[in-house]
Amino acid sequence: MIALLASVSRLLARVGGALMALAALLIGLDVVLRNAANVAPFHSFELSRYAFGASLALGLAFAVTERAHIRLDILHRLLPGRAHGVLDVLALAALTPVAAAFAWYAWDVTRESLRLGAVSNTPLALPMVVPQSVFALGLTWFGFVAGMSTLAALVALLRGDAAQVDRIGGIPGLSAEAGDLGR
Repeated sequence: MIALLASVSRLLARVGGALMALAALLIGLDVVLRNAANVAPFHSFELSRYAFGASLALGLAFAVTERAHIRLDILHRLLPGRAHGVLDVLALAALTPVAAAFAWYAWDVTRESLRLGAVSNTPLALPMVVPQSVFALGLTWFGFVAGMSTLAALVALLRGDAAQVDRIGGIPGLSAEAGDLGR
């Protein structure tokens, strides 16, 4: 299950990266055309903002599966190896409601934009529900991955499988040190 979550999260992160590359290309083309022909046909300023938001939301779950989310590891280093799994599960458990709240409010904003028929206040007049839906979907996936990772790490912890807990939520690079601490 964790491997499937990681694969889908990697794919979504690549989509986010492709959106950023496309935004950079559009900005470059707009700059060249603005200087050469005094036109900027691609609305790159607006589209790059949407691409940035989408790539952020689509990449958050990948950060969870790669164990790249930010946390303080000083306590982790001070405790014996067996306590690391408990801290790893707690870190994921703390991340899950935050991710769920982000997703909840993103969908709330998206529903309100749909109800109002909101469009961007730009010449493009893009319906706001489009970029907001992508953002909300990315945040929803983030919450789902955080929740499932928490559940999988908790099950592994209860089974006494410290290596699996470490693979799901441990601090990369600390595993070798944990082995020296009696894991």
